Amino acid sequence: MNEKASNYQDPYIINKNLGLPLQIGSSDLPSENADGQPVIELTVEQKYVFDTRGWLLVPEVLGGSELEEMQDFCYRLHRDPESIPEHERSTLGGAVQKLLDHPVVVGLLNEFTAYPPLSSQE
Repeated sequence: MNEKASNYQDPYIINKNLGLPLQIGSSDLPSENADGQPVIELTVEQKYVFDTRGWLLVPEVLGGSELEEMQDFCYRLHRDPESIPEHERSTLGGAVQKLLDHPVVVGLLNEFTAYPPLSSQE
């Protein structure tokens, strides 16, 4: 096995290519969300807390009205799904879609899922 293939710092994507190194860097990850808001990266302290506890609480990510809108959608989805357009009848549909593209959430996804070197064995 060549030295490059055994380097755990290089991200891999398993596909029909059988695990060739994925040539991406942090500059290839989203730096802003769909609304043009800058992605909020995790602090060193937040990364440490996640590493030691296995979870991370980020207070005040959503404002009261945003949270209320998402809760209302989820209640409607559970109690009266027919009142929601069919293409939005999902736990990730309607008002909850905003959460998927929130600058803090995009930062978390960049850190923990889109940047595989973070899961290195070092």
